[in-house]
Amino acid sequence: MRTLPDTMTSPAVPSREALAAALLADLSSHTKERFGSMVATGGLYGLALDMAFDPDPRIAFRISWALEWAYFYDPVAFLPHVPAFLRNFGAVTNASVRRHYAKILSHLIRSGLYVPTTGEGEAIAAVCFDLLIAPAVRPAVQVWCMEILADLADSLPWVREELPATLRHRFGASPGFDVRALRILRRLDRWGVRFFLP
Repeated sequence: MRTLPDTMTSPAVPSREALAAALLADLSSHTKERFGSMVATGGLYGLALDMAFDPDPRIAFRISWALEWAYFYDPVAFLPHVPAFLRNFGAVTNASVRRHYAKILSHLIRSGLYVPTTGEGEAIAAVCFDLLIAPAVRPAVQVWCMEILADLADSLPWVREELPATLRHRFGASPGFDVRALRILRRLDRWGVRFFLP
């Protein structure tokens, strides 16, 4: 868990408009900590999730960056917001927001704080596979999708079968993609799934 910087106090809860204006105005090195602490200590998770769809991509990105900080500051406080977060996960289109969401979801599943039902796992896997095969999706999003799918492979056998073929097909997309794909393929290989790169 993260801790609040010594110089930071719990800010007053702002309106959506005030928060959006502050996000646009603040470009300091402590932007994510300042707004992340505001989300965490002010209980603004719902507002942050809603603002991920702001038409201004700068606001959507910065509030999602703050949401990620708030999540790692206190993951348990985030748990009541998981249903809304999961709805957002499949709906966000901002590439930068996707990266923060995928990172949060990967940690939620890997840590065991959130154990998806079979239906939830199926829906999450479908979104992750879509993002994994889309050429326009950034590698920074795809690497987190690989991690999520690898973690879901224990409970969803079809994911374990499909993931190696998908990674092999996309191999060569970028150096970052390839490094993570090899790591995931090695993990899958421990489960008895043989893979051969093209």
